[in-house]
Amino acid sequence: MIDKALSVGTTFDWITPLWTLIQDWRNRPSVGYSVPVDGGSSLYAIKDALSGKGVKTWGWMIVDGVILFRTRQAQAQYAQYLLDRDGVPYSGGITKRTRPARKRTNARRRDGGGILDVVARWWR
Repeated sequence: MIDKALSVGTTFDWITPLWTLIQDWRNRPSVGYSVPVDGGSSLYAIKDALSGKGVKTWGWMIVDGVILFRTRQAQAQYAQYLLDRDGVPYSGGITKRTRPARKRTNARRRDGGGILDVVARWWR
């Protein structure tokens, strides 16, 4: 009910997108999320769940049946964890990052390119 009232009220709103743009600049880099209204979650329920855990959010809007909000990129992974944990269907955000492969630092490598192999090939 309250989501429907907010959706109707944002039709003529130009201050919220402007304020979101200013906050995007102040809190850069940022990440955007969109949650369908018919997904079973309320704007205020999502906002309370994230802010209760210390995730800074801004730009809350409902446009064409979609809840939109933004968060700092540094907190995006944690925000996605909280959304996944609560079963909130979302799109946007960041992909889960994997750690880059470590480079081998020792002289012997599996591909036969170690210093002893190079010397042995040169000596032949």
